[in-house]
Amino acid sequence: MSSRVSSLALGLAWMSAVACEGGREPAPQARDPGPVQQEPLDSGDLRGRDLRAVALGSMRLEGVRMDKADLRGVELGGLSLERARLDHARTEGLGLRGAHARGASMRWLDLREADLREADLREADLRGTSFVGARLEGARMDGADLRGADLRGVDLQGVTLSEVDLRGSQADAGTRWPPGFDEPLLRGVVVDGEAAKDRALGER
Repeated sequence: MSSRVSSLALGLAWMSAVACEGGREPAPQARDPGPVQQEPLDSGDLRGRDLRAVALGSMRLEGVRMDKADLRGVELGGLSLERARLDHARTEGLGLRGAHARGASMRWLDLREADLREADLREADLRGTSFVGARLEGARMDGADLRGADLRGVDLQGVTLSEVDLRGSQADAGTRWPPGFDEPLLRGVVVDGEAAKDRALGER
């Protein structure tokens, strides 16, 4: 009898404690959502993306859209960029030594001081791009569109330039052309603000 009374007393005490707490049970613990998932990269369309921390070397970049992407300091040397589009991308410090960029669209890029040695830029669209201070030894630019490109002070002696379009490109007395290369006199290159063709006619 006494044990039943004790059990009953304990039960009443527990019910009283629950009542004092408003009858609420402890709230369940929130689940850990885990790491935040970032938006996956579309390997075919990287336009406008910040690619500085992306392992581009493990991706297929032929024909990839990288217009207006942030490529500052990115190393693309030796990679295949054939037919890729990099127009208006941020490219300060971009490494392109030995890159295979035949037929790529690389308009209006800042490639000043860039390493382009042995790069394949044949038939590439390089309109408006600055090459001031760039290293271009062994690069191939045959058939490239260099209209409006900045070539002031650039050493092009070791570059192949057959059938390039140089109309409106900028050069100066420091621009060094391949031996025997007289195309600037015929292709509308602007030297120190004056078309090379007009200058040649004026000096006759």
